[in-house]
Amino acid sequence: MEKGKWGAGMKMGKWKKIAYWGTAFAAVLSLVGCQDNGGSEALSSEAAGSPSPGGAGSAGTVSPSPGAKDQTAALPEELKLLFVNRSITPVSYTPAESGAAALLRLQGLQPPGLGMETLYRDMFYGIGNALKWAPFRVEDEGGAAVMETDSASRKAFRLAKIGGEAYYFDKESIRNYQPVDALTLPQAQLNPLLQAGLEQSWKPGALAAALGKPDSSFNGFDIYFRQQVEVKEEQILSSIIFRKEYTQPVLGALGTSSARTEIESLLGKPAFEETAPIPVFGYKLEPFYLFFAGGGPPYDIAVYPRKFTGSIGGPELPELAAANTGENGINVQQLVDQMRDKWPDYKVFSYGRGSYGVTYPHRGIWTDDLLGGDTDYKGGFIQLYGNYEGQLAEGLRLPQDADKLKALAASPDWPDSLAFYQFRFQEDMVFNQEKDRLREELSIRESAAKEGAVSPNGRVIAKAKDNTTYEHAGLYLLYPDKEQPPREVHIGNFLWNINWLSDRYVIFEVSFRGIVGYDTVSNKIIDIKVTPDYSDDYRLVEVKDGIIRYTNGDKEAELPYSFNGKGDLVLP
Repeated sequence: MEKGKWGAGMKMGKWKKIAYWGTAFAAVLSLVGCQDNGGSEALSSEAAGSPSPGGAGSAGTVSPSPGAKDQTAALPEELKLLFVNRSITPVSYTPAESGAAALLRLQGLQPPGLGMETLYRDMFYGIGNALKWAPFRVEDEGGAAVMETDSASRKAFRLAKIGGEAYYFDKESIRNYQPVDALTLPQAQLNPLLQAGLEQSWKPGALAAALGKPDSSFNGFDIYFRQQVEVKEEQILSSIIFRKEYTQPVLGALGTSSARTEIESLLGKPAFEETAPIPVFGYKLEPFYLFFAGGGPPYDIAVYPRKFTGSIGGPELPELAAANTGENGINVQQLVDQMRDKWPDYKVFSYGRGSYGVTYPHRGIWTDDLLGGDTDYKGGFIQLYGNYEGQLAEGLRLPQDADKLKALAASPDWPDSLAFYQFRFQEDMVFNQEKDRLREELSIRESAAKEGAVSPNGRVIAKAKDNTTYEHAGLYLLYPDKEQPPREVHIGNFLWNINWLSDRYVIFEVSFRGIVGYDTVSNKIIDIKVTPDYSDDYRLVEVKDGIIRYTNGDKEAELPYSFNGKGDLVLP
């Protein structure tokens, strides 16, 4: 997200309501050309009685209950696809009739638990849609109910009874909630950059005096190549990365080259750790999170702030929710606008044209327009993660009242004051940010090595940035020998067909724009053949022997190019 996008004074505008299952389920069906034809086709012998090839189904079959009107062969086609794709075998199916719920007995369905929410959500919406939202009951091969719906839980996943209780995955997350205590900052000298961030409450620009101007930007970070430091600034200074090559201490005597034994001697056993795809471990300190990544030493050291302007005081979530609740439930748009006005440390992201979200990683709060798929707040419009600290309801604050919350989760009732939230306490949102950073960087570099266009001298790899929405698309430039910092060039639309004219100049096609070039020395974009009417008339065909061959509508044309004594590109 570029700086300045959705500033504090801007409003989100009308959000587009999207049912959680709609896009994903329709996409799967369209890929296989599957239509809902009423389910008149019979299951194949493999799907009806045997495990799918490569699946985890068990041997043998289970008979339906005595007297059941088994119509397994009449299952709707989309349900057959749903089950086959998940190595699940339908054993029996009784359609809904005379007010009784439809009954599905399945073989190979994994029991509910942490990590199973996506599977059960897909099953809920897939089955519900296929059965036109008639009430249904799903049993395992032994006849035990694993998911039940009624008129109250129609299209409301969280209200469906899973394992015999509504809000199952919220309660399961709470039952496994283990708050991570923040360590007191050791009496050790802080790196000057961390000291400056703390003194200025992690405001944007807090490090400008110490670092100067960045040498480039890449994957959302400003790159200070000479210092081997990377900084991400959004509404706050949200993270600092000390690269492996950084030579100064970061905390006390600890630096990028410190051994793990030295790190644990000062900070103890890490609170967070993951080994793949890139090893990383870390700590939650009072003023910031500290992560050591890369399987070192040397390590990348990543710092994410915890305390900053606006983090103490101000309205609590329940106050904001109550202020934006009317006869029709929560006004989500108004709520999120007020959250941004009151709490300046938000992060805005886009995952599709017209769909946005606002998240507070440092607070452990996530909300977007894919949440709360129902008409009232029982959909749960805000997700809370394990690093959330604050009020949940009257007399209930986290992390100090964790035992009270667990007692509520053990009760069959669930208060409306908590139905507003979805709980993801098994994850820390800040640790997720660091893992995402590592995965994204690895993905970019691996795909560039496989698919990127290499300059004639082999020193630069150009790769399209295409894993985003078109307005954020652009060009990545990577230097394998690290003689220069990686660079991200914002183009503003998708690009492809990348070709090098020389070690300095690269050209490519841009959607609805034409043929565009980039000078890697002056860092300037060059419009070579650009359409005035945002059409796709100009298409790059070939670059060879000083000639750029391209199409202009239905006609093929040529554009000669050369270089002067300074290596500058010369065009007619």
